[in-house]
Amino acid sequence: MEFSINSITTISTILLTGLTAGLCFTWTNAVTPGIGRLDDLGYLQSFQEMNRAIINPLFLVVFYLLQEYYMWQESWSLPFLGMSLLMKCWKVPIWKTHPLKN
Repeated sequence: MEFSINSITTISTILLTGLTAGLCFTWTNAVTPGIGRLDDLGYLQSFQEMNRAIINPLFLVVFYLLQEYYMWQESWSLPFLGMSLLMKCWKVPIWKTHPLKN
């Protein structure tokens, strides 16, 4: 069986869309009701702990240093340019709002 780039892209897009839908469904049915049962202080602490778990050195290395590496490459390709622009959009919420949540 021979796979073209079009079929590989289509299959991976369908799989990733399904995984994203499953993640959103699980979050809606498991995490949101559990957090909703907390008091105000517990609610605040739970989101602060989630932020601490997300903003870790591995996350920062993967999403920021790799982005800077791809930006300085001589060969600009469309996927790397798109990834770089997406990463720039993530920098504003992390560097500007994360300190406010602590």
